[in-house]
Amino acid sequence: MTDRISCINPSCRRTAPREKFPDSRYIICRGCWNKLPSRIKDRWNAIKTRRRIFDRLVRKPKFTVDVRLEQWRRIDRRMTIAESALDASILHFFTAGESPAGLESFMKEIGIDR
Repeated sequence: MTDRISCINPSCRRTAPREKFPDSRYIICRGCWNKLPSRIKDRWNAIKTRRRIFDRLVRKPKFTVDVRLEQWRRIDRRMTIAESALDASILHFFTAGESPAGLESFMKEIGIDR
């Protein structure tokens, strides 16, 4: 295993040390982050804010009763799904342009190959 993690953008050559992000498969560098549309960045910030609020509430004693345990698990599952969907949309943003645009790709999409 290499000691560096590459940027999510396949055409970007930036990397980061694995020690700094031990559980990550990839990073997104500042240059590639700035290329993202604002709706994706806004969604990222909203999810990050909700995760921070959730983590703070879970630590409070009045919210850690066993009755709420299943509720917290459900919220955590939904937040994880939202994070995964956002990761997939970011990856799709950087990898969607690999196939050529035009009549050939359209014909391939509808199943008419020459």
